[in-house]
Amino acid sequence: MELGFAERKGDYIAKINRESLFSIYVGILGSVVPRLIPYAVFSTALVVGYVIFADPPIEALIIAVFPIIFLWIEGIRLTRLLRKILKS
Repeated sequence: MELGFAERKGDYIAKINRESLFSIYVGILGSVVPRLIPYAVFSTALVVGYVIFADPPIEALIIAVFPIIFLWIEGIRLTRLLRKILKS
């Protein structure tokens, strides 16, 4: 109750706070995208620039690419979730 996730009306009732769900999205150029997508784009651009200009060792690329893959996967998953919510 203190955190605002439940109300007491005789028994405890869970509250659904839709604002907290949409706080993971941001508006960019008139469209709504998950916050992870701009992070994924920026990280991908940094790694591509690093590869082009610095000729890094393969170990550095492997370490850099795995978090970027997870950013893209979660960003796409959240995009699909938003589309599903907006359809209903």
